[in-house]
Amino acid sequence: MFFRFFRFLRWSFKDAYTRFRIQERFGGHEVLAATVRIVSPHRLDCGDGVYIDHGAYLHCGDCEWCRDQGSITIGRGSYIGPQSILFGMGGIDIGEDVMISPNVVVSSVQHPYRDTSSPMYRQPRVYEPVVIESDVYIGSNAVITPGVRIGKGAVVGAGAVVTRDVAPYAIVVGVPARPTSSRNTEAAQSSSS
Repeated sequence: MFFRFFRFLRWSFKDAYTRFRIQERFGGHEVLAATVRIVSPHRLDCGDGVYIDHGAYLHCGDCEWCRDQGSITIGRGSYIGPQSILFGMGGIDIGEDVMISPNVVVSSVQHPYRDTSSPMYRQPRVYEPVVIESDVYIGSNAVITPGVRIGKGAVVGAGAVVTRDVAPYAIVVGVPARPTSSRNTEAAQSSSS
């Protein structure tokens, strides 16, 4: 019982210290809510005005099992919603003024499963960077898979699973995500009315 309590205290101190160092690194600006968890914070780069909300989990790589690679970059004015998960072992680059809603998963690593002669966890992982350009909105519970680029101004609907690149200003929904319209088309229609 004592050892569990000691481990909890050690974790609590380390977590608070990590958060303090991140706040200090970004000039004292509040970039984190109280319950954010960051693995390898030295590989996280945030611009001014970034806010990472409660319960978000950011894994920035730099572990033995991810070949000591990975990073997460978040541009100025972007927002990461509560309970969102970013697996940046293959690299995640988020542009400026991006809004990521609650419970979004962005992953730049995946486990292959095609070789049935070997357990999936023993097969070499695949690392592919994810790029989310500026002024993108990602709805709640969306999943962004490795190797995807989401173009500037795009909208990803709630619950969508993005497996392919998204064109700039496109609106995509569904599983797998497919374009339904464009913000440019909708803007043209509303101005002509």
